[in-house]
Amino acid sequence: LSNKFQIDLDFFRQHAINPTITEIRGCGTSGQPFIEFGVSDVEAVQTGLTVSANFIPLDKIQIKPFITIQNTQADNVPTSYLGDLDPNRRIINEDHEQTPTIVGGWFLNYSASSKLNINISGYFHSGQTIYDYGRAPEFALEYDGKVILNATVTYSAKPWMSVFANARNLLADDTREFINTERVDSYFGTGIRLNFKN
Repeated sequence: LSNKFQIDLDFFRQHAINPTITEIRGCGTSGQPFIEFGVSDVEAVQTGLTVSANFIPLDKIQIKPFITIQNTQADNVPTSYLGDLDPNRRIINEDHEQTPTIVGGWFLNYSASSKLNINISGYFHSGQTIYDYGRAPEFALEYDGKVILNATVTYSAKPWMSVFANARNLLADDTREFINTERVDSYFGTGIRLNFKN
């Protein structure tokens, strides 16, 4: 749009078919399950739009945000992977709630002087619902959306040395981002960078 403001639009459509799945076919006398690998009839289509921008309102400030809005439709999805062991097993078509609908992020960079730089960045995503055990609501795992905010301040004391302070997850949101992932703790640190090339 101008030399200080650019915007990009990216429409996408992804089509995945026949993923490999594992199914439990039965149990032996020792109680160990018989697991079988196979190709499923599942078919998924994800469509969406990503909008990204680059804004330089002043020579010392740069802002780059982006946001993706997406929808995933999954067809021929089994409600469980227990094969014939599950008498309530069904094949369904669904809006795939296990994928966040909105994902985004940004960074803001401010060069306060030739020696001092401040960077603020982060990302966010909407919530998701993980289903298991026949899609029963009582077994659904709800993961709320979250925002992660980070900041870094760097001071170039010498051409060959800079000092920095780094803070991650400033909002102290320690919830899990996805199923079975570690909790995201806040982190604060400082350090010195040395450049031996000069």
